[in-house]
Amino acid sequence: MALSFKEKTVSATRKRVDGIIQVKDFWGDVQREFAFRIVSRVEIDDELIKAAAEEINDRYDEAEKKTEESIWASLRLKKLNGNAYIKKTEQHDES
Repeated sequence: MALSFKEKTVSATRKRVDGIIQVKDFWGDVQREFAFRIVSRVEIDDELIKAAAEEINDRYDEAEKKTEESIWASLRLKKLNGNAYIKKTEQHDES
């Protein structure tokens, strides 16, 4: 599986990154695509953005199972002093 950015926008302060991550298989077919946001307390360079994106992808299933009242699931990043938000594909009903 290969990870790439379909879109990536870094804020002027380099503390927020918005974009879309694509996960492709060996043949180049898209297996998963999702929107994300990274919010950090410190400036992040491209290497840290890539490491955070890999962590987000690894923990994607964990985020999808969260039952928050939002379409965005939050994850505390282990490799970066910050949080990631993943746009969930389905809403969980608590009724």
